[in-house]
Amino acid sequence: MSGREELLELVTAQTLAAELEHLRIPEDSWQEAVRVYARGVRRVLLREASLSLLIDRLPGAGVLVPADALLARLLDAGFDETGASHALALITRVVFTNAKDILLAARFARHPTLTEVQRILVELPDDRLPHLRRILAQERSPDDPQESPFELELEFIVAGLERLLARTRHRAVLIRVADRRRCQFRRRRR
Repeated sequence: MSGREELLELVTAQTLAAELEHLRIPEDSWQEAVRVYARGVRRVLLREASLSLLIDRLPGAGVLVPADALLARLLDAGFDETGASHALALITRVVFTNAKDILLAARFARHPTLTEVQRILVELPDDRLPHLRRILAQERSPDDPQESPFELELEFIVAGLERLLARTRHRAVLIRVADRRRCQFRRRRR
């Protein structure tokens, strides 16, 4: 890496850390905390444009402040440590992937993968891969505010986490009921 690239990475890392350090994660709803975290990190990544893609390591504690706050909300909501850490990793991956897709689409006027899929479809008979053709005919820009793929992905994540939390709580209730029954059974045997 050249000295210029290293300097760009350092400046970008410091900017990201400074901006993310002040991202306030709501305390009243873990679902809203997920949304605020995801939207905030994405906004910062897109504001720094392609420079944000240069970062290949954590730039400092500032970027961890909102992540830690989100983990606190998830743990307080009833997620265990494994579930909370997987949720944070998934949310962060979706945010970074979405930002990268928008930046690539802006650079090439369209996401390169879509261009490749279109090229392949043109080479095939019209009746091949009809479902891909149907979906691509409805293609929208990744930053189209009318129907943001990011917002839809975010709602998929929240809905999935709600379901996971409900299942976890249900299991916990079943375990408590089974434990009570075992205790009652043991008392009767004495």
